[in-house]
Amino acid sequence: MEAVMPNTDAAEYARHICGSVKTLQELINERSRICMRTGIASTGSVEVTPSQLQVVNIVRKRKQVTITELANLLDVSVPSMSAMVDRLVKKNILKREMVLKDRRKVIVRLTPTVKNDFNRVEKTILSPICQLIDRIGPETATMWCNILNQLRESLERSDK
Repeated sequence: MEAVMPNTDAAEYARHICGSVKTLQELINERSRICMRTGIASTGSVEVTPSQLQVVNIVRKRKQVTITELANLLDVSVPSMSAMVDRLVKKNILKREMVLKDRRKVIVRLTPTVKNDFNRVEKTILSPICQLIDRIGPETATMWCNILNQLRESLERSDK
């Protein structure tokens, strides 16, 4: 498939969108690092690393996921992801469950005991974005979400 060169306007839009996304991601990453350093990103007495927090957030969002899916989403090897899941299972953050219809398949879920703790951590990490949304107002935030949904849907269609 030959690459198509975007016109000047499209390239400018792309730079602007990528720059904005990068700025937001850096803000979230910095907030996550602060939470790790101050101990906010813990569940009771259990500490999690930034990588582990990323895994937990994916599992929270998807409700259940296989280790292979997690590995693909985070672009790591399946054995590496399996080791990470093992560590989170030992911390009683994640649990593994066999799929009854296919006993070779194992899904990973968040343990019920830590769901509220991670909701608190998420609120703390996302607080700068929430403050930004408060400043721009609900109407602009709604438009922003609609545009991001359109972008995601377009990307998903182009992947097929």
